[in-house]
Amino acid sequence: MYKIVYYENDHGDVPVSDFLDKQNSKVQTKIIKHVSLLAKEGRNLRRPYADYLRDGMYELRVKFSPNEYRMLYFFFQRTDIVITHGFVKKTDQVPESEVLKALKYKLDYERRNKNEQRLLQK
Repeated sequence: MYKIVYYENDHGDVPVSDFLDKQNSKVQTKIIKHVSLLAKEGRNLRRPYADYLRDGMYELRVKFSPNEYRMLYFFFQRTDIVITHGFVKKTDQVPESEVLKALKYKLDYERRNKNEQRLLQK
């Protein structure tokens, strides 16, 4: 089982929580079920639930008609899955701006947690 971590910036903002708070309770419940499945399956979770985007970034795919919701995430260490943020998908492909935002969060998270990473590698 993987540990799910929501990305938090230097100011204490948690984009995933902000996104979830804006959704109705049924959407929240379905997203949380998908997050639980991700925690259980990790790298083995595939379409239609998850897909690889690029540069170590993945998408958790949640459909709640008529909308499609996406949560972008990456793996950190051997046990952590860091979810960067979520959005409602309105185009055929994941918008490049959302991928770039997730990659920015990934770099920030890795930079701030590099000491933890070094300790685990020893």
